[in-house]
Amino acid sequence: GLSFGWSMDRPGGSLALGLGATRGVTGTAYPTGSLDWQRDLKRGSLSANLVRDVISDGNDEETVVTTVSLGLTHDISRLASVNFGFAASDSEDTATDLTTRNAAFTATYSHSLAAEWVLDVGVTHRILNEDETGRAESDTVFLELRRSFDWRP
Repeated sequence: GLSFGWSMDRPGGSLALGLGATRGVTGTAYPTGSLDWQRDLKRGSLSANLVRDVISDGNDEETVVTTVSLGLTHDISRLASVNFGFAASDSEDTATDLTTRNAAFTATYSHSLAAEWVLDVGVTHRILNEDETGRAESDTVFLELRRSFDWRP
């Protein structure tokens, strides 16, 4: 593969662009690329991401994957925030032309409990649509306790 990238950081956000091509295991060249955008808001941030890539597995099968994601973070207070995220992907097997589409929407409330501890409460709604098996939807409610570590060897 070969790719070229460009990025720009500004006081209010950032923008990055990547373009390239990947030769798959069958010798076919596929265009690849990425676009990352982030905008700082007064009390949070807004982000968007678009990626197109080719994945090869151990059986010399290739999948072209296109993914888009959007995110919004809003700080409610110094200790709490809400996060909304949307992600969708389209995967196509190049040998069989079978397509799989995924989408997920997540809403999360985060609250800092201490310097390194965060409590997350949220819900995720997922949709899966495969050419062979059809469509499925699921909902997940989660409660998560996270801790960050800084390790310096």
